[in-house]
Amino acid sequence: MKYLLSGLLLLSAPAFAADDPCAQAIPPALRQALQQHFPDERLPSLADISSADRRQIMQRGGTCLLVASTDVDGDQRADVMLILPSRKRHGYRLVAALNSPTGWELESLYEWEGAYDHMYVDVAPPGNYRQTEAYEFIPEPGAVEQLATKFPGFFAGEIESAADAYFLDKGHWVHVHSID
Repeated sequence: MKYLLSGLLLLSAPAFAADDPCAQAIPPALRQALQQHFPDERLPSLADISSADRRQIMQRGGTCLLVASTDVDGDQRADVMLILPSRKRHGYRLVAALNSPTGWELESLYEWEGAYDHMYVDVAPPGNYRQTEAYEFIPEPGAVEQLATKFPGFFAGEIESAADAYFLDKGHWVHVHSID
């Protein structure tokens, strides 16, 4: 009986994953590239999102808070930003995936040890972004105090808390701590 139950669970796992809104938001070639490049992390799933946040996103017609896509470089191909939960510890990796003619170009933008169940990524519209006045600007790799952009980017942060806006600027990812 124990083996039968285990077998049924194994057989049903791919069907469940295929129906998961987070899995559906990630193109198959990108899924494969992510699994190869980041073996210590796994693909996000709806189960990674708290039930309260899940209800909120579903009420607004959204799908997965941990995956967002838009064309960040103007090449008419959708690029993707994802939060990949860690396999080994409680934490995550923020990954930008550019959809190039030769395949997915992946870049790890941030790695964090800690909770991710209230984290999100979303599309940031083009415009002018400034460092929030709530915090002093501290220069660090990729951080800018302000940025004007004609292409969209991504917000990454914690629901009802702080967020950074990430943009591709002259071929490099930069971020502005724009929301407190």
